[in-house]
Amino acid sequence: MSVDLQQWRYIDWLVFSVRLLLYTSSLAYYWIERPSEITFFYVFLLFVLSYIIPHIFWRPGYKNITFYSVSEIIFSGTATIYLNQFEPITFLMISSFMIGYLQNKQTLRWSAPVILLFIPFLEGFLRGSILHSLIHVLTYIAAFGIGFCIYYVDTSNLRVKKLLSEIRKRNTIIEEQNNALIQYSDQIEQITLVEERIRLSRDLHDTIGHTFTSSIVGIEASIYLIDKNPQKAKDKLLKIQSIMSKDLEVVRYTIHSMFDNIDVISLSDYLNKIITKFEEVTSSEVYFLIKGKELDVSKTIKFTIIRCLQEALTNAKRHGKASKLVVQLIFDMNQITLTISDNGIGFENMNYGFGLQSMKDRLTTLHGTLEIQSKRKEGSIITCNIPIGGEKNE
Repeated sequence: MSVDLQQWRYIDWLVFSVRLLLYTSSLAYYWIERPSEITFFYVFLLFVLSYIIPHIFWRPGYKNITFYSVSEIIFSGTATIYLNQFEPITFLMISSFMIGYLQNKQTLRWSAPVILLFIPFLEGFLRGSILHSLIHVLTYIAAFGIGFCIYYVDTSNLRVKKLLSEIRKRNTIIEEQNNALIQYSDQIEQITLVEERIRLSRDLHDTIGHTFTSSIVGIEASIYLIDKNPQKAKDKLLKIQSIMSKDLEVVRYTIHSMFDNIDVISLSDYLNKIITKFEEVTSSEVYFLIKGKELDVSKTIKFTIIRCLQEALTNAKRHGKASKLVVQLIFDMNQITLTISDNGIGFENMNYGFGLQSMKDRLTTLHGTLEIQSKRKEGSIITCNIPIGGEKNE
């Protein structure tokens, strides 16, 4: 036995008004046209009880369908059987309509047979007319059907509204999640850019600071030599000029190799652009090879590969004194590999400076690896591996 505490909606007030109108009109009929053998007081009492008692169990904020159906059948059924002794009426039509509107599976199993079949045939039996029973059965079924149709339309409307509400809520959640992801992606991108700027500023600071410091010291020494040994001072100034020119080329290369149009062109085209610029600035020879079918990679992977190439080229020229380099970009189903080999002076003991450590950190973020092979006077080989789909921050 279920109890519903939901407040009435407009459809409930509409049904309530229809029920009130039918009872009022029926009572008015018996006031005007009642048979002489019927006492109006008894009719009035039956109508009042039949109208009020069921409303105890169906009112705003409370609905007990089981008790409502029982009270409708008892009081309205009694009134119908009583009044049908004097003339054939379809007073139970109101109850059939209401039970059709307020029905549920539990009460419908017993209330429908009682009100649609048992009472009508009982009326016919008491009046001795099967036709009377059949007419009332059809009338009550029609009233029940109207009530049920109103219930079904209203229930379907509620389901649609609930479904639309859930869809709106889910769309709102999805939109909020998308906005959160966009904000998260923007934050990651900003963090990456900030890290790159910090790294770049440190790199430029180290290069320019070292160059200016050495040059200032050399120029100060040359000032003292101008009077004592002009030729030696001149040679020292020429050497300082050569060093500053080389470091200026490195600074220019670093500035001009910023990541413009990184989303527009492919990874191989961007690497080729960097290599061409590097060759122009440093007068080095770089051979660029691509193996495998180029894959469409994410911005993070592209950014990391580009930065690894720039760092490797800069180190090869600045520290390794390399004049020839070979760059290979290898694509396969599971990973992307970038190798940079040079003919520089090489080194025995590998020391991870700021640049190499930054390169390694970027690769580690993508579950990648950094391998460095080098021997004195035999050059160096730097290998960067990144698995496909290894991003943590994408």
